[in-house]
Amino acid sequence: MTTFFERINPTKIILNHFRTLYNASTQKVDWIEVFLVSVGPWLASGFMIYKKVTINEDLANILFAAFAITGGFLINALVVLTDKSHQLRTESPDEERLSLLRETFYNTSFGVLVCVFSVIFCAAYPFLSNGIVQNIFTFCIFSFAFLFVHTLLMVIKRLNRIFEI
Repeated sequence: MTTFFERINPTKIILNHFRTLYNASTQKVDWIEVFLVSVGPWLASGFMIYKKVTINEDLANILFAAFAITGGFLINALVVLTDKSHQLRTESPDEERLSLLRETFYNTSFGVLVCVFSVIFCAAYPFLSNGIVQNIFTFCIFSFAFLFVHTLLMVIKRLNRIFEI
């Protein structure tokens, strides 16, 4: 039974993603960014709940489809990043580029993880009755959406940097 949970444990993906949140000039953890990534989506989602922004069944289905499709694209991107990393190691090891590829891989993996959780919450949402559970799911869906946008922007920036080098 322990092996099953070890296989699906996302802790390493999450930790690797958070390790990429550092200041490039000092090479130290950027605690402001860690705080914003950790707490920012919760604050934004809390604000949305406070303003009584809701998710109806149609929106939940649209978000389900969007996260599912985007997650598939990100899985394909992971394959491309892995191939590019292997190719770079064998042809001409450029440590800066390899580091950026590794960080992009970590961020993309985290993006896939966020997509998976978003799909699960969006799939369950239409079956919930109004009440506190639906508010919790709304909060989680909004949080995942904000977190995903931030992660996707990080991936795009790193990909852009890889091709600038």
